[in-house]
Amino acid sequence: MGVALLVALGGPAVFAVTPATAADQPGIELTKEVVGGPFRTGDQVTFQLTVRNTGDVPLARVTVADPSTPGCAQSRVEPLEPGGVWGYGCFAAAPDADFTNVATVTARPPAGRRVEATASAAVDVIHPGLALEVNGPKTARKGETTDLTLTVTNTGDSPLWGVKTVDPNCARNFGKLEAGASKTEKCTFTATESIDKTIRANGADGTNRVVVASAEQHLTVINPGLSLTKKMAGGPFRVGDSVVFQVEVANTGDLDLTDVKITDEQAPECARTIALLLAGTSQAYPCAMTAKEDTEAKTLASAIVQEDGKPLSSAATSQLDVIHPRLDLVQEVTPKQLYPGGEVTVELKVSNTGDVPLTDVQVTGGPSCVFELAELAPQATEARTCTFVAEQDVTSKAAATAVDPLGGKVAKTADDVEIDVLGPGITAKLTGPVKPVNPGQQAALVVEVTNSGDAVLTDVTVEDPLTGCAAEIGKLEPGQRHEVPCEFTMADQDLVYFVKVVGTDPLGGEFHSTDELMLRAAKPGLELTKDADVAKVAAGATVTFTLTAKNTGNTVLAPVAVTDPTLAACDRSFEALDPGEARTWTCTTPAPSSGELSNTANAKASPDTNGKAAELTDSDTAVVQVGGGAANQSGGSGTPKQTAAKSLASTGVDALPTVAGGLVLLLAGAALVLVSRRGQKHVN
Repeated sequence: MGVALLVALGGPAVFAVTPATAADQPGIELTKEVVGGPFRTGDQVTFQLTVRNTGDVPLARVTVADPSTPGCAQSRVEPLEPGGVWGYGCFAAAPDADFTNVATVTARPPAGRRVEATASAAVDVIHPGLALEVNGPKTARKGETTDLTLTVTNTGDSPLWGVKTVDPNCARNFGKLEAGASKTEKCTFTATESIDKTIRANGADGTNRVVVASAEQHLTVINPGLSLTKKMAGGPFRVGDSVVFQVEVANTGDLDLTDVKITDEQAPECARTIALLLAGTSQAYPCAMTAKEDTEAKTLASAIVQEDGKPLSSAATSQLDVIHPRLDLVQEVTPKQLYPGGEVTVELKVSNTGDVPLTDVQVTGGPSCVFELAELAPQATEARTCTFVAEQDVTSKAAATAVDPLGGKVAKTADDVEIDVLGPGITAKLTGPVKPVNPGQQAALVVEVTNSGDAVLTDVTVEDPLTGCAAEIGKLEPGQRHEVPCEFTMADQDLVYFVKVVGTDPLGGEFHSTDELMLRAAKPGLELTKDADVAKVAAGATVTFTLTAKNTGNTVLAPVAVTDPTLAACDRSFEALDPGEARTWTCTTPAPSSGELSNTANAKASPDTNGKAAELTDSDTAVVQVGGGAANQSGGSGTPKQTAAKSLASTGVDALPTVAGGLVLLLAGAALVLVSRRGQKHVN
């Protein structure tokens, strides 16, 4: 007997046992099939078993054994003819896991050993599972767009078909989901109210039964609110004006707010921090800023909502209208320099350089220029001209005032214009040696030129063709002095020197001044006279001499010295003798015992001139005759007087010829003295 394995394509495995003899060929075949599937644990599984006699002899006691599924074990009462088929169905509950059911069929042929066959059928037991995970915010603000993610996971061991979520806000189709796979979808919705619900998901398993899953969604919808209002008092404003605001912060929501911060970059004074602002309450306060330029003053209130950790803010703005009222005033004055009595023209230009109209415009300028304007539009200019006569220096002042739309005063002062009423003047002063100048000597001369007026002088020159002191000075400021030095050679006679200075004022007028100086030529002179009070005197009598020193020139003599070698009592000295001045004095001496008394005085003096001069000298002699016992006789004004012949010392010489010769020599000497004295009165 052998064993053959028969495999039907797509069918159950069939085992057949055949006898070994060739005369009878018994054979049997068993098939076992599962109807349907897969199955869940506990489902009824239907098996279809088919027994076929594949031999050529009848088979008796055909029996099917199935240990795993006892309900499928059966026996056939009737024999199974060759080629016959016996089939039946049976049922069993699906176990917890997949299993393979094996059945065995046995039968008895008419002769020989029994035949048998086996067959198996695999039962697919599935365990479907589906999980749903919902992820989203726990808190959302009313009206806020909220994202929700749904994740479905096949937690079973078999595919699921048609997986989907069922929810009014988040219905999604996921399709087929393999075992162990996950898919995620996002939903977006607007939070309007709090949510506390179950979201469900389902799909079909291999048995076409629904597999479900669910997850909870909890969303608390909050409605925080913050409102900021900012009201500005007044306007428009000028630059620098104080702008006052009324700021109010209100909690318009359903949650208390903490640490509410109010900021304002343009108006820092409006910044605040409110520690706690209860729901439904508000706080208000005033604040201010200084107007600068047109701007949008924005105030921002902000807080962090504790329930969701997100910021909450509100802003309020106030548009500042800042006006810029401005005046500009220009005065043009012509001419700016003139002579007394000249006419001055003043032009006044007033301009509205601002951005708003100005009214009640008042303009004044110069000594008597006044005009008014009812209104001056932005960027407009008005001009007026007036004249006046200037007699002296004057400052032209100009000012303008106006009223802006806010009632404020706008003022502008123009630059002052100095009007120079010229009083030009020039003065020449010629200075030179005070003392007489020796002819032929050099002496210094100075021409002092002074701007004695109040105007600048140009092209200032010194004209002096006589001395060569001509010079070009150029420019002289008021009060400024300039000296021009020069030299000259003194002539033999007194001279009058003349200079002229000329200058031009800013208006082109020419002014001049002259000066002259008397220069004296030095002519020094000295005269000395000496006279005795008697012509003849007795021996031993007192003789008185009278001496006179006189300055006969035109220069001071200093010093003057008179000496008498034989009679020191007659010496004199003087610090100075002015021209024409004379000094007289006397001196005495006893007459000798005999002969004559002859006495000579010498004078010298230095002329006080501009330069160095030669020293002057002069001398004079007085002679008195001495007679023994003779009465005194009057002398004559310093001329030799005849006196009795006096005895000479004894020398061994006859006295008469000697006396006669001496008298002749005395007379000749007196004559020479007179001539010499008269010829030495002046030294040039």
